[in-house]
Amino acid sequence: MLRLVVYVMWSFSEFSQADVVKEFSARELPTDGVANALRTLEIYSILTREETRYRFTYQEFKSFIEKHEDINSLFETSRDEVLKEVIKRD
Repeated sequence: MLRLVVYVMWSFSEFSQADVVKEFSARELPTDGVANALRTLEIYSILTREETRYRFTYQEFKSFIEKHEDINSLFETSRDEVLKEVIKRD
């Protein structure tokens, strides 16, 4: 779930929990773990929260991701992993 938040939201300059839920819903991803994922990413200093808005802590993060990773491929791999976990729980 943590990686999915990063891969889905990496192109946003800032976002709210509701924005993440909206993006996950549009991709037919489970949204029940979004709040915990955001808190964990904040604890890991990947995200910085100001009131109800989040942004990536390091502004260089977006350009690093764009240069070094195939976001679509990473997203698909992470999506498959999360969906398999959901199926196992049900």
